[in-house]
Amino acid sequence: MDIIKLQLKTYVHIKDTITNITYLLEGPKNYALKSHEEIALSVTKHIQLGNSQYIKIKNPVVRDEEGHIQYEIFGQVKLRWGDIEYRTFHEYKDPFPLYPGEEVIDKIDKFTIVQANEALVMRAEYHHFDDVKKKPRKPGDRWIYRGPMNHIPHKNAVVERKINAIIVFPNTAIRLRALRDTVDKHGNKRLAAEEWLIREEGSYIPNIDEELVEKQVKAHTLTDKIALKLSALADFTDVYGVKRKAGSEWIVTIEDADQHICDVNEMFIELLKINVLSSRQYCVILNPVENGVPQFGHKKLVKGETSFFLQPGELLENNQINETLVLEENDALLLQAIEKYEDLDSEGKKITRKPGDKWLIKGPCEFIKPLELEILENRKAMPLDENEGIYVRDRNTGEIKTVSGQTYLLKEHEELWEKQLPDIVEELLQAQYSGTIFHSATVCEKGEIKYREADKTISKRVKHKIVTFRAPDNSAVQLYDYRSKTKRYLFGPELVKLAPHEQFTVFYLSGKRPKKENQIQNLAILLGPDFMTDLIEVETRDHARLTLQLSYSWKFEVLDKKNKAECEKIFTCNDFVGDACKNIAAKIRGAVSSVPFETFHKGSAAIVRSAGKIFKNYIFNKL
Repeated sequence: MDIIKLQLKTYVHIKDTITNITYLLEGPKNYALKSHEEIALSVTKHIQLGNSQYIKIKNPVVRDEEGHIQYEIFGQVKLRWGDIEYRTFHEYKDPFPLYPGEEVIDKIDKFTIVQANEALVMRAEYHHFDDVKKKPRKPGDRWIYRGPMNHIPHKNAVVERKINAIIVFPNTAIRLRALRDTVDKHGNKRLAAEEWLIREEGSYIPNIDEELVEKQVKAHTLTDKIALKLSALADFTDVYGVKRKAGSEWIVTIEDADQHICDVNEMFIELLKINVLSSRQYCVILNPVENGVPQFGHKKLVKGETSFFLQPGELLENNQINETLVLEENDALLLQAIEKYEDLDSEGKKITRKPGDKWLIKGPCEFIKPLELEILENRKAMPLDENEGIYVRDRNTGEIKTVSGQTYLLKEHEELWEKQLPDIVEELLQAQYSGTIFHSATVCEKGEIKYREADKTISKRVKHKIVTFRAPDNSAVQLYDYRSKTKRYLFGPELVKLAPHEQFTVFYLSGKRPKKENQIQNLAILLGPDFMTDLIEVETRDHARLTLQLSYSWKFEVLDKKNKAECEKIFTCNDFVGDACKNIAAKIRGAVSSVPFETFHKGSAAIVRSAGKIFKNYIFNKL
């Protein structure tokens, strides 16, 4: 016979082999094991739970409402087969044994401690009533237990995971999305897939139906010099209580808030810098915004001293800030009205300007261009000496006049007129720096004359300035007026100034040896006395051929330079050099051809002079 010695807080399971019933035997006691009994579970200590501990029991015993153990009719303890029971210190403060059939799942464990910034995600396994939330739960339901708390596990729900709170720092927010239709912490209904922001500082634990999209949405800092430009992604009401439509744009300034966090329905476009105008600056805004609506095609004039942000849709004309125009005493502006404009005259009376009207505003003054006006031209008074001037054309009548010897400011109906000249005249004016515009010539070692070509470079003449020409001493210039069809004669030394409709008479003289046509171009004829040299070929009566080099002295005699008919004789023969040389050469050839070589060889000088004297008396008396 076996004796089982049970100490305090120990137990043993004894099986009756006759009835096949297993029962619990607790100490302290000594028990004599009978012949039809056997030990099903050896001596085991009671289970002792701490203050915050629990144990998981499988197939727990059945108890009545008062906590008494229930037995089968045949004496075996009743069990809830397949069920699980969590036993805690609050229910089992004293050590307890396991009844036959009960099993321990896992070891003794501590309660789950949930801190203040933590939460547990729970999932229901069975239908039950949640004592914490005071709600019925169905299998598959999920919810959150927020700390601080000690979570006591039970069979009806399991812990899916522990989550930590998200810290919302100052000037930041977190972005959430609804997994299904739900209600947020502020009591607002949220639809599935809807997103929103949590802006309150501190810790935040998302609800079971909320999903974290962005952990930290930073704020934009606004100052008195920086604003925020935003666009609406959908119709919504912003944090300032303003209703926004999808696609609309607006700005947020320091007057609205010093920090702004973009909402889920807001799209950040750019940071705007303030435009600052001083007291001497202005700008023109295109498409100005009025009552939140851009006025496309309109303009707005903004004068300093001020500062402003450009509203969405607004643009600066030419993308710049303009300086106030400061007109000096000799400055003026030519203005034209493009719209009806009310102006003031010099006496302060109102004047109505119609579109297309032109007028001058003269300095000294400061001028800011109104939107109704257009600046056609900046004008400056031109100081003119007696030897210089300009051509001025009247737009109304077409008349052209010359102005010189004064300081002149063009009137509103006047403009500078450019006088066009032939290219040959431009070349000759360019060469006038030498004092004359004949081709210069040098004599080579062999006695040949070499002409240097005149400078063919056309000067960049200012075409609205009066054309001037310095006529050399003892020269004559002919001018022709194509409007009045009259001629004008000037004698050097003289500064020739062309009238608007006058042109120079260009002379083409023969040159070189023998003489060739159009070798010298000139605007003035030198009156002499001077020499012209020519090479001619002669033949005697006995057919002897000789080449003669002859020089002729010539001059123009003008007794009365004020007599127009007498002055006109100078310009009757355009190429007097070529004509004179040809005629003299013809007379000399005729005289030489009538004598033999021996006679011409002995008296050549006399024969040539006699032939030249006959021509002299003929040609110059004719002129």
